[in-house]
Amino acid sequence: MRSQVKTKERVRQHGEVFTAEREVNAMLDLVKHEASNIDSTFLEPACGDGNFLAEILSRKLESVFKIAGTNEADCEYWATRAFSTIYGVDIMLDNVEESRTRLFDNFFARFVNRYKQKPTSICQDSVRFILSQNIQCGDTLACKQRDGSPLMITKWAFDDEDGLTISLFDYGDMIMSGCSCLPRKILPRIPYLLLPAIIK
Repeated sequence: MRSQVKTKERVRQHGEVFTAEREVNAMLDLVKHEASNIDSTFLEPACGDGNFLAEILSRKLESVFKIAGTNEADCEYWATRAFSTIYGVDIMLDNVEESRTRLFDNFFARFVNRYKQKPTSICQDSVRFILSQNIQCGDTLACKQRDGSPLMITKWAFDDEDGLTISLFDYGDMIMSGCSCLPRKILPRIPYLLLPAIIK
């Protein structure tokens, strides 16, 4: 069982207490269908080291494995799509880094266990990039990133022809408009397998 507290000092300074596994599962069971839906979006505004995010991913991966069966390429596609729907923000950089690593390692281990081989480098790079955009260091109350710039949310829209359109939204705009705002930027549609190319 993971500890709910890293240090007493962090509790005093930041009010940092992580949600226990039992409570995480009880809360997600209230939205069981959504938590296992690959395309349902979740944002954890104070994600800590990823207790909620890891369990949401775990439930989504169960759905991915059911769809993909023995097809590794299908698994990579649906897993990448699942990662694109999971968002987290935390004020502590080490928590953000731990969350990203925890989610990636969860997927990697389960993929290897199921298919007896590693995900392709394209899949690994895509997942890492999505995690770098979706799990951020910032303050959701102030709507700012760690450096003081606006907190941006990346929307990944997959289509039926393996295409991907990326839109960037200002989190503050989303809060003020009830998520009905226009994106600040829309990137040209690309085949999703080319996602690692735009990273470079």
